[in-house]
Amino acid sequence: MTPTSSLDHDDIIALLDQPESDTLEFKSAKGGLPQSLWETYSAMANTKGGTILLGVTDTGEVHGIRDVAQLEKDFWNTINNRTKVNANLLEGDDVVVTNHQDKAILAIHIPRAEHHQRPVFVGQNPLTGTYQRRFEGDYRCTEQEVRNMYADRTEPPADSRILPHFTLADLDLDSLHQYRNRFSSHKPNHAWLSEDDQTLLARLGGWRKGRANEGEGLTIAGLLMFGREDTLREGLHKYHVDYREKLSEDPDVRWTDRITPDGTWPGNLYQFYIRVIQRLSKDLSLPFELDDELFRKGETVVHEAIREALVNTLIHADYQTDGGIIVEKYPDRIELSNPGCLLVSREQLSQGGVSKCRNKTLQTMFMMIGAGEKAGSGIDKIHRGWASQNWKEPDFDENRELDRVKWTLPMVKGIQEESHATPPRKTASDKNDPTHFSEQDSSANDSTSLIAERWYKLEWSRKLLRYLSFAVLVLLIIIIVEIIMIPEQAEPEPIPNTYYIPPDRYRIPEYLSPYLVAEKLVAPVAIETGFHIQKSEVTVRDFRPFFDTLSRARQNALYGWDEWGKEGPVANIPWQLATDYAKWLSEETGFGWRLPDEKEWMAALIKLDVDPDKAILGYNTPTDNKGNKRPERIGESGSNHLFANLREWSQEPCPYSEGYLIHGKSYLSDPESKWDNNVFSCQSSPDHSLGFRLVSEAPKNGTMD
Repeated sequence: MTPTSSLDHDDIIALLDQPESDTLEFKSAKGGLPQSLWETYSAMANTKGGTILLGVTDTGEVHGIRDVAQLEKDFWNTINNRTKVNANLLEGDDVVVTNHQDKAILAIHIPRAEHHQRPVFVGQNPLTGTYQRRFEGDYRCTEQEVRNMYADRTEPPADSRILPHFTLADLDLDSLHQYRNRFSSHKPNHAWLSEDDQTLLARLGGWRKGRANEGEGLTIAGLLMFGREDTLREGLHKYHVDYREKLSEDPDVRWTDRITPDGTWPGNLYQFYIRVIQRLSKDLSLPFELDDELFRKGETVVHEAIREALVNTLIHADYQTDGGIIVEKYPDRIELSNPGCLLVSREQLSQGGVSKCRNKTLQTMFMMIGAGEKAGSGIDKIHRGWASQNWKEPDFDENRELDRVKWTLPMVKGIQEESHATPPRKTASDKNDPTHFSEQDSSANDSTSLIAERWYKLEWSRKLLRYLSFAVLVLLIIIIVEIIMIPEQAEPEPIPNTYYIPPDRYRIPEYLSPYLVAEKLVAPVAIETGFHIQKSEVTVRDFRPFFDTLSRARQNALYGWDEWGKEGPVANIPWQLATDYAKWLSEETGFGWRLPDEKEWMAALIKLDVDPDKAILGYNTPTDNKGNKRPERIGESGSNHLFANLREWSQEPCPYSEGYLIHGKSYLSDPESKWDNNVFSCQSSPDHSLGFRLVSEAPKNGTMD
């Protein structure tokens, strides 16, 4: 049952067989309305909506409610009490009483709050009473998350705000003039084209005079669309755009093309759009060309869909939030992600026709050059373009923890269902037609046709049965051959000083959930290929032979890497040098070493029963002979240092900013912060609390001293 569906008895009973999730919560309510009910109400309303079943334990066992009428009355009284909860989103049929095995259940359907209704909070302080739903838990929102909700509900749109002290001198005028030319080509007789630059910008919404005491000046939309890289950083310090083209099969090639502000182009949204739309469309095996003004000739619905997807990402982004715009092109898909969650529900977006744009001024600017839709039909165009090629349906993911939306546009064929419909019976009205029958003959002919129709269906059933039987036989033969011919794979020989993590689906245990589930939203962790992970970070003793092979310039660029002594971990090593060390060690040992990815690190934590309370974290950090904190040396805390000793490099680039993912905590971490959400983060430069360890898949012909 979806969060927007109405409640009925059968749906409620069906929910009892499901585990708790981000849209389902069980509460026993033995002592009346539980206090946590309102936290769940706030969390579901601010996320996806959902259903709460009172009278049911966490395991789905129905205990029932003794006085369900009184409980329902207490619920309505409380939800309409503005000192308890700030908004009542429910209507009468959202609360239903039903019985199961003679035990009463009170079911409460909670709709997702509209963007202008959020935040829904408990008590009278939204900064401390606002919650969001993650898996089956209710999490208190940060102050910034609450402020983002208020920003989404305000009018006028966020991009129309005037930036104090910003003028036309802060724009890249070449971008504005190029935009004017494109505008003129698309709407050659438009009255705004005769205006000067400032007036044209004002017509578009990029320059505005405030009606109150706002003054006059450049708006956020004007700076975003036509600004320079330096002024964009100054006025919108979280602004970032990044296009990554990943078309190479070589794993060592991170990208085959990239567009990101690097000082070689203005870095504004207009220039980003012009550069990226060409790259997204250039390799499509469809009729397509550009004229001198970069307008499309003979554009297909696929090109139109890609354009809509890119503009949709740019105009719905929250440019006051971390992460920035990321567009990635792969051989088999396009991925587009932006900061800022949806302003409408997933169901409304999927149905189309609903338009609620976060940056309406940007939307107008793109519409004037023939890009973007205002009537809510842009999503329909994306689906229609993909359907024209029988590609898998585009899909999107809303990550409320990272406050991001990501669209995935697969460029691979979907599964097509073939239907064999029974051909209709022929009729005729022409008496000269030999198939014509009179009213007197209609009964006999109907009987004959019915027999023929049943025979036709029977023949198809027999054919289908033969095909299925043959397919099952072939499958059985394949299975038998695999069992006979393929020997059982033994666990690989151990590599010294490593732990072996076999392939499996590792379910996150309860004691690790606060660290992993809330941060990565991955459960369970699926490992398809077993691997070895080093028991400790790479030590100074391990790293020294590789260091000696480096050029004098690269050696001089490193400092502090060996401060923890021969048996201590190497630190302050750049990501690229850690990768180079892995390649060097692979050549030396034949084991194929590399940095781990996030799933491998989590699987190792689970498999090795790592206890965060025993990790090197603040209260049990060792010290040197001068009393200064230091990371542990080899073997001082067993496998527990995998969680916290030095933070460690991952092989994965950061999905929402520059740099690479890092995991774990360091010996400098505050012990009181072990429950916070910084187990995973991103970093681009090394420091003294950052090291690394390596993993290797099952070895073939390796030796290691």
